[in-house]
Amino acid sequence: MRRMIELVLSAIIVVVGVGSATRAQESKQLRPVISPLVKSTKTAIGQPLAFPQSSVEITAVLVTLPAGSPPGRVHKHPHQRIAYVLEGTLSVEQEGGETRHYPAGSMLIEMRDQWHRAGGVGNTSVRLLVIDIGPEGEQNTVWK
Repeated sequence: MRRMIELVLSAIIVVVGVGSATRAQESKQLRPVISPLVKSTKTAIGQPLAFPQSSVEITAVLVTLPAGSPPGRVHKHPHQRIAYVLEGTLSVEQEGGETRHYPAGSMLIEMRDQWHRAGGVGNTSVRLLVIDIGPEGEQNTVWK
């Protein structure tokens, strides 16, 4: 009888232990995973970040640049813009300047008031999450 009690208690301890270990593992799996992307006080070309002092409006859009399409029209942004490359590789060409490439997983703090154009690299579409932060009701893209 004593042996039977020991076996039952041992089984309970194993089950409780496994259950606790499983819950601990599940708990770890349910915790958010935080992966820093960027921390900066400047844009991609070294300008200090600037935000409007009036009522601010935040706009977020998904942009797809089709595979094989030529670089887009020359444009600039008067207010702060942030882009996250979801797929493909983004190419940003400054007017009269260098070209920078941003692969999937890159966060780009775009330049302000500088003419540039963007396109994809290779035969893959580029998908971006674009976030504009500017004065309420104002557009953040000026076309040349």
